[in-house]
Amino acid sequence: MTPVLCDYCEYHDHDAYTCPFRAYVDTTYVSFEKEINDMTDQMIETMKVRIAACSQCFNQNRETYS
Repeated sequence: MTPVLCDYCEYHDHDAYTCPFRAYVDTTYVSFEKEINDMTDQMIETMKVRIAACSQCFNQNRETYS
């Protein structure tokens, strides 16, 4: 029978809940998740500004040609 490996360190003699690397992995994951969320929020704000600028330009061009 093949031993079941721990999800955190790929060692087979202990449970994942008692793995000494679990706290490190969980902390790192939370840090990356926060960074990704912050970057996503920045991208959305940048897109809103650019869409507003393009919309204003489009409306000015439409008024000029009407």
